[in-house]
Amino acid sequence: MTATTQRPVRGGFTLLEVLIALGLCAIVSGLWVAGAAGMMRGAAREEPEDLLLDQVQRLRRMAVERGAPVELRLLDEGDRLAWGDAPDATLVLPNTEERRARLVGPETEGLVLLGGVAQAAPLARLVFHPDGTMDRARLETLRNGRVAFLELDPLTCAPLPAAPSR
Repeated sequence: MTATTQRPVRGGFTLLEVLIALGLCAIVSGLWVAGAAGMMRGAAREEPEDLLLDQVQRLRRMAVERGAPVELRLLDEGDRLAWGDAPDATLVLPNTEERRARLVGPETEGLVLLGGVAQAAPLARLVFHPDGTMDRARLETLRNGRVAFLELDPLTCAPLPAAPSR
């Protein structure tokens, strides 16, 4: 009589199979997180004030690189800005009734009293100089019916922190 030895049947996964599954999960979640972060950055750039601040920094760099002044001009009711002499050198701001951004002059210039509220006139042009500076300007934003002003530093073209209220 021959004795047959049978191996017991085991269920489950090998260590290699578990490691491969974990590696695939890590790759898929990494791609998902990177895609979500890109979508968030894209959504943030569609805000009119973010587009305008990005453009200010871009034109500052352009003036420094060229070694010549670069002028930003206002076109068509304040939603289109142009610079340089290229026909495609324009930025269209996605301004709406609820959300708007525009460049206005310094606090002491160009104010008009309309209905008891001081209205600042938009700048017709803003010059960026080869030394990295720009003319004085403020960023006016309208969001949910509230108007806010953000002073831009003429030396760095960056937004300045709001002055403390008294």
